[in-house]
Amino acid sequence: MKKTRFIAVALVVAVMLMGAGYAYWSDTLTIENTVKTGEFDLEFQFPGGDDGVTYNNGTCYADYVNYQSPSNTSPGGESGINIVNDKNTLEFMFTNYYPGAGAYCRFRIVNTGTVPATLKSLVRDNVDGSEILDEALQYHVKKIVIKRADGTEETVLDELQAYANSTAFVDGLSTELQGTTLYEGDYIEINGDYPNGAPLSPDGYDISLPTTADHTTEELSFGFDITMSWTQWNDTSLDD
Repeated sequence: MKKTRFIAVALVVAVMLMGAGYAYWSDTLTIENTVKTGEFDLEFQFPGGDDGVTYNNGTCYADYVNYQSPSNTSPGGESGINIVNDKNTLEFMFTNYYPGAGAYCRFRIVNTGTVPATLKSLVRDNVDGSEILDEALQYHVKKIVIKRADGTEETVLDELQAYANSTAFVDGLSTELQGTTLYEGDYIEINGDYPNGAPLSPDGYDISLPTTADHTTEELSFGFDITMSWTQWNDTSLDD
């Protein structure tokens, strides 16, 4: 009898111990990992009138110059102001220049991606043609503004700057713009004071042949590229 009672008590204790073991509270934590990359993309655009003003994107301010642009057309073959190459190239091509002739262009450089981009360098490239014509041409730029996606803006340049040749022109643009960071939706705008028509003087991004140019500039051509290298804002090489 005592032996049976002892076994019964032992079973009760064992069951109690088992029940206490299964009664511990528990919880589970999970780390879910998802990584999505952003987009790095900049492009040229023409001013679209989002500020309430309708702009001519570019034109010449002298007769007989051959040009072709989105808002102005004249015979002239491959002349014009156009955005091509997946919006990565702005063409500024005019023919039949003569003393007193000139042309201007208004454009934007827009960060259409999601990653902040910084202008690392701006250099003259692919130079081709007559140095005589390069030295005779006049290069101007007027009114450079950085417009932010939040509606604020920063004026970089608000008065006409003149440059004696393409080297000085590109160096001047580099001084004004190198190191600029554009966040998503921000853009640089090079514009002028004549929103609705051709000016009588240089405006925006402007290249002209002055009235003082002599006969040595006849039947010449000159061309060059402005190459802008952008990189993500946290590129450590920017500090070099």
